[in-house]
Amino acid sequence: MSIQMMQHTKLIGSWLISLLAMFLLTGCGEDITAEGTDDILAGDAVQFTTYVQTPVTRATSQDELTAEMNSNYKIIESGYKLSVSMLQKLTGVSEGEVDTSIVATGTYTSTNNANGILSGSSLYWPDTQNRYGFKAEAGSDVIEADQSQYTEGYLQQDKLLGFGYLPLYYSDPSQMDQVDAANYHTAKDWKAGIKSYNNITDNSDATKRIPLYMKHQRAKITVILKAADDFPVEDLQYNQYPSALSATIYSYTEGKDEADVEISPYTYEYTWPEGLEHAGDKTTAFTAVVNPYDYATHSSKVIIRIVIANQKFTFMAANEANTENSSAYNLTAGKHLIITATLSRDQRKVAFTANVQDWESEPAVEANTDEFGGNGNTIQIVDKATLIEFLTSTTEYNTAGGVGVVAAESIDLDEDEDWDGTKYRLNGTLNLAGATILTKHQMLDTIASTGKLVNGTISVSVKAGYSLPSAVASINSGTIDKLDIVADKTSTIAQATVAGLVEKNDQGTISNCTSDLPVYGVLPDQASEAYVGGIAGTSLSATVDGITTRAIIDNCTVNARIDGAKGVKGGGIVGSADGKVTNCTNDYGITLLQNADNFKNIVQHAATENTEFTGNAWPTIADNNLSSVNVDNAVAESDRYTAVIDRQAELTKSFTSSYNAVNCKYRLADSFELKDWNHYNSTNGYESTADSIHTKYNDYSANYLLEGNHKTITTDGMIFNTISNAISNLQVKLSANLIATPHTTSGIQDGLDGYAPVAFAVAGSNAVLSNVNVTSDYYVQSANPSGVVVWAYDGATIQNCKSNVPVQVWLASTVDKDADHFAGGIVASAYDASIMSCSYSRADNTLFVNTSDDYTSTSTTDASTGVAYYGGILGGPSAKGSSATGTILIQDCASNFSTPTTTNAYKGSILGTGVYSGNTYISADCRGNWWPALSYPVGTGGASLVGTKNAVTPSFE
Repeated sequence: MSIQMMQHTKLIGSWLISLLAMFLLTGCGEDITAEGTDDILAGDAVQFTTYVQTPVTRATSQDELTAEMNSNYKIIESGYKLSVSMLQKLTGVSEGEVDTSIVATGTYTSTNNANGILSGSSLYWPDTQNRYGFKAEAGSDVIEADQSQYTEGYLQQDKLLGFGYLPLYYSDPSQMDQVDAANYHTAKDWKAGIKSYNNITDNSDATKRIPLYMKHQRAKITVILKAADDFPVEDLQYNQYPSALSATIYSYTEGKDEADVEISPYTYEYTWPEGLEHAGDKTTAFTAVVNPYDYATHSSKVIIRIVIANQKFTFMAANEANTENSSAYNLTAGKHLIITATLSRDQRKVAFTANVQDWESEPAVEANTDEFGGNGNTIQIVDKATLIEFLTSTTEYNTAGGVGVVAAESIDLDEDEDWDGTKYRLNGTLNLAGATILTKHQMLDTIASTGKLVNGTISVSVKAGYSLPSAVASINSGTIDKLDIVADKTSTIAQATVAGLVEKNDQGTISNCTSDLPVYGVLPDQASEAYVGGIAGTSLSATVDGITTRAIIDNCTVNARIDGAKGVKGGGIVGSADGKVTNCTNDYGITLLQNADNFKNIVQHAATENTEFTGNAWPTIADNNLSSVNVDNAVAESDRYTAVIDRQAELTKSFTSSYNAVNCKYRLADSFELKDWNHYNSTNGYESTADSIHTKYNDYSANYLLEGNHKTITTDGMIFNTISNAISNLQVKLSANLIATPHTTSGIQDGLDGYAPVAFAVAGSNAVLSNVNVTSDYYVQSANPSGVVVWAYDGATIQNCKSNVPVQVWLASTVDKDADHFAGGIVASAYDASIMSCSYSRADNTLFVNTSDDYTSTSTTDASTGVAYYGGILGGPSAKGSSATGTILIQDCASNFSTPTTTNAYKGSILGTGVYSGNTYISADCRGNWWPALSYPVGTGGASLVGTKNAVTPSFE
């Protein structure tokens, strides 16, 4: 529906703002021309008149450009505070250096006058021979939370930036001014250009106004409330603000999970314009300036939260009713996200449609959101007692059409005494309104056909000795919509025995729900089989009097392991089903060692042939073929994994021959712990021939690709032997000290043993270790220890890896004088390898000689026999693998490890040594590395080996 321009934003601004600088005679000075005293003179004061302009398309002639400019000018709204700088172009400046200087800066305010002339005057023409440019800025440096006041709050957040610009068209683009950069002209040329553009023949003040075109650097969100026919219009009136009506608008920055600012928006009365269904009706609108942000990609981020009489309504792009409209939520600078939210009692759904228009555009779309109430009575639920009051009031509130709306942030069902969900049947609508229900027990027994549970979160933890069958209810015959089931991560036993939401979906509808509650089913007594599922155990339709009511599960996501004991069968979404199971995702996946016949990714069993199982997705190559129907996987074949892994036994299995192939791809589905991971054996694990130094037996080597999925492996031993493929996005945490007993030959330590949390070696041109983060206060100790991997060679890449693990060399009492030892915060030793964008944050208690296995006998001096090199990133080079030669690239790395301020032969903040057998093997392309002040970056080989120090100080996490 087309909606006309709102009064309050007619003059706020648009994509381009044109500022015209008017220079008035205030004293004597040098003439620009000989035409008379109306010319610009040196010493004249600079004044500005300000205009707002809508977007300009690329013109192909002066007439087109002039027509566009003339048709789009608007006087800027009063209240803007502008800073205008006069710039001068410098000559004789070297390439890459600053080539402009600020002559002076003036401050101005837009005022409410017919010509838009700015108040304030502090800029003057220094002369009329030199070329000058102009830069104008307005708005706050950071977005403020309080935008409730129009001029001092909202308007000052509209950050503007622009430059002096003559809109003159030339066939040669190089002769034209740039609208997004400073343009330099003498006063005479500025005047001549203005006269030419405006077709002015005299020397009036209009020829002295320098045009500045500005762009919005931020974006804008407007929400207008609208009442459906069954909703009281008076509840949305501006006179309800702020006591019974308010809103919060959320501003985000890309790369951050949480909102930067929770904004109290400018709130005003809005009148629906003529030509619309509700023309003349008054309502309330909210407007705020926000950072540009792609809400389409981050569809779960809250855009606005509206509170009406303590009832909360939360909007996000995921609520978009029209999936084809999702791109409208990409809110770029200078754009305006407009939402018209229609509140109704007809149905309790959060669904709205919006679009992004230019800054000054007005509402042209509508939205549907939570209804305020149903056809029956409404009760506000503020705590456990009022929730019980609602559920037990089966004739007044908890009845068909009745509504209970949760006004609290959270309600603990087990407060004071254990909750008994078997007592409660939901007949009406329970709107959680964004609240969280905390429970150790199933919330309800039954949701009747008239019942609806919507819009909130249930957080589950399990009380010792109690079995939770599902989070929501035993039976659902009604509607469950936009409900998130969360397993309390502080409880190690937070799991269900039948399903994430309901045991039986009996002709009911479950839509837009998620669950990360694990399910482990046990066969009931005297039962031959049982079904479990991530959303429901069973989902079955029924036909009564010739009318079939289909059970529906739509657009739901499960991210938890669905499993069971012998005799139990299950599906990632539902165990046994007919009706519809559509557009659902099992993001976790059935794992490597689960029985593929008993457990399927979406549905394990089709109860009848009356099925619609389409649009579903899961992460692996496993099929979901059933006897009567095949469930297709919407994930592209190239993006599917061989299997997912979520425990120690499965990781162990992945190293066996049939699973450990180059073309295999695995993904971690959950974090897990490795216990007694003691496959390492330094005494007999290495061959002693020169070409095979540091070669360990092949067990626990990974030839496959592993996507860590940002999960954590907690380990008491080195996870991998050799990595020859890609491993990425993995968190590693130590649960014990990693200690390798010194390897000796004929009683003399030979320096052949090494130890690290992630792997002994990363080897080969296909071997890439990226985005691996190792954290622990436990230490690593061996002849060649490291915070991530011992060895990298034959074209291997270590990238974006981090470690804060204490690392120390263990030297026996007798050491081979010819044996080199290496210790590195990221890599101990390398050859023909790249180490890029890695960081080592440990600043103390690390990288020093240790002479005992209890971490007590330490020395910061160098070894008396043998040589040990210490590097915050890399210990040093040592020949390995098939390459006869090979350089090492260390680039954009950061180390917090400090070394002496003078050259030390064995220690470097970045590199211990760059020399091997008298040759330097460090790439000349090393650069961008950072190390602490008053610290030496390289032990042996010279500081230049790691390039010029990065000027930007990193933040060590």
